Amino acid sequence: MSAQIGESQAPASLSGPARSLPAILTAFVFLQAAGGLFIRGLYRDNAWVVSIYRGTDWVTLLLVVPLLLGALFLARRGAPRALPFLAGLAYYVFYNNVYYLFTAFNRFFLVYAAVFVLSAATVVAVLLAIHPGRIGAPGPDPARKPVGLAMLAMAAILAVMWIGQSLLFVANGKVPQLILDTGGTTHMVAALDLTLIVPPLTLGAVWLWKGRPWGRVLALAMNVQCSIIALVLVVSTPFQAAAGVKDAWTFFPLWAFMGVVFWISAAVMLKNGRRRPDLS
Repeated sequence: MSAQIGESQAPASLSGPARSLPAILTAFVFLQAAGGLFIRGLYRDNAWVVSIYRGTDWVTLLLVVPLLLGALFLARRGAPRALPFLAGLAYYVFYNNVYYLFTAFNRFFLVYAAVFVLSAATVVAVLLAIHPGRIGAPGPDPARKPVGLAMLAMAAILAVMWIGQSLLFVANGKVPQLILDTGGTTHMVAALDLTLIVPPLTLGAVWLWKGRPWGRVLALAMNVQCSIIALVLVVSTPFQAAAGVKDAWTFFPLWAFMGVVFWISAAVMLKNGRRRPDLS
């Protein structure tokens, strides 16, 4: 047992991959975001895509990198809640980097490939270091069901949005506007949301509702990840408007609403995440 960061009987400090991988990942994430912002002409994509990357890079550089450093510091000091928080940050990097790796070929392609591997490995390493029974306060958790319902509602919004567009294409052959805007050949946003966001959000909500220890872990991680994604979309909207993207502000209220829900849910999970005594 090591230092107490507002927790009693904190677990031993991190060791092995869960200690080293997040630090390496943070360095590469800093390089990726700084390169996108300050290397002129790095992005070779259209205005819609580049404006999204600009907003993403600012959020990553100014918010995600400091949060990664802070979460890693606290995790190394033995704060149990820092681990699922760190997993959520790493999962954000993984999800977000897929867009860069598979749609934005440029001089940073090898950096994107490295971030993809490092972020995936970091998520796995951090999750393996978590003792789910140590996350959460003993006794009833009054926020468990409200947070679970909020997660289910957000998952439903995304599922209906993207499945609806796909069904409309099946019915009338009209290509979704987002594909036309990005200049792509497939619906990357729908593909990633329906596979990497909706299922873990739903699973985390169900497990949280049932009071399973891993439900607390997954709920905190997914709310952290989704709150940052929503912030990226909010921040990117002015960049799109400045780039002359048509209807840039259309979905701004939805992204802002979802962001507020995710941020509140993440804050509630952190507040109610005081460590229970280790019974293992």
